[in-house]
Amino acid sequence: MVDLLGRAGYLEEAEELILNMPVRSDDVIWKALLGACKMYKNIEIGRRAAEVLMRLDPHDGGAYVALSNLYASAEDWDAIAKGLTPGRARHLMGAFSRCRHA
Repeated sequence: MVDLLGRAGYLEEAEELILNMPVRSDDVIWKALLGACKMYKNIEIGRRAAEVLMRLDPHDGGAYVALSNLYASAEDWDAIAKGLTPGRARHLMGAFSRCRHA
């Protein structure tokens, strides 16, 4: 239902539905709302959705990327720059990663 409301542009109603659900919301629901916010360039609700996602799983970089993409789609370059400023960016990885090529 959140996805349908979001795709139809009813972002406030979708957020209200999530907040008033009798069960605890998960990341899938918030990602659906965040995706709709990108489509309609709604930074305010998108930022709130991303903040919830970051609290649910701070190590999932998808919320950070989606929020950055939302800012870019709305051409809010200052918000992107603020998020990339040293001291404001969140530390996601605790170690280096490797990729093995066959």
